Amino acid sequence: MTETPVNTASLEEFVTQQVIDMGVPASTVKLDAKIDSMGLDSLDVVELTQAVKKQLMIPVKPKDFENAATLQDAVDIIREKAQEK
Repeated sequence: MTETPVNTASLEEFVTQQVIDMGVPASTVKLDAKIDSMGLDSLDVVELTQAVKKQLMIPVKPKDFENAATLQDAVDIIREKAQEK
């Protein structure tokens, strides 16, 4: 089975779109924005985790995002998990 490499730009776009789909206004979704300043909570993190696992096939857990302060942190964590795969 051949795996498609995950690039940072596509991960950033994916995470941004997921957050917008959660109801956060697109104008406030910035990679350097604090996750909690956008009104995201632990249930939203679980939702993001499920989307990453289901759509990108990257094995992440909500616990992986415990220390993610910004969306960029979340992107970096997803990229690291993709490389471990």
